[in-house]
Amino acid sequence: MPLLIAAIAFLVAPPFAEPQWYRVNSGKQTIAYVEGLGIAKDGDLRTTSMATIRSAASMDGSLMFVTKLTFNCATGEVSEHKVTYLDEQGNVLRSGDPIAGTAFHSIFEGTNIDFARRFVCAGEGGTRVDDPVADSRIAFGMQ
Repeated sequence: MPLLIAAIAFLVAPPFAEPQWYRVNSGKQTIAYVEGLGIAKDGDLRTTSMATIRSAASMDGSLMFVTKLTFNCATGEVSEHKVTYLDEQGNVLRSGDPIAGTAFHSIFEGTNIDFARRFVCAGEGGTRVDDPVADSRIAFGMQ
């Protein structure tokens, strides 16, 4: 698991900074974390990374995926950028643009991205965690 944390940190952290993770949503199958330190602001736009950790690996072997997101806080829309899928050891399985493309689109209420938007744009919710992988293992009853 330490390699997985290092891989996540490498993907999302600003240079020379320790990422600051916030749990923004928990479910039976996934938990979503937003990197709070490196939120880039440009007018109404906010860009950050969200790590989604699954309770079990998917069919392709990925246990988590990290998505670079840009929120338009004025319109409530999101643009999803690079998505990176990692296995339990922190190995990158694949990386690229999301299947749906990168154009801004509306967000469904109650989704992980909705909770991430609320945290990033309005400061709502979010519980600081030091280690998202360890936090998710505890939440999923795996430790």
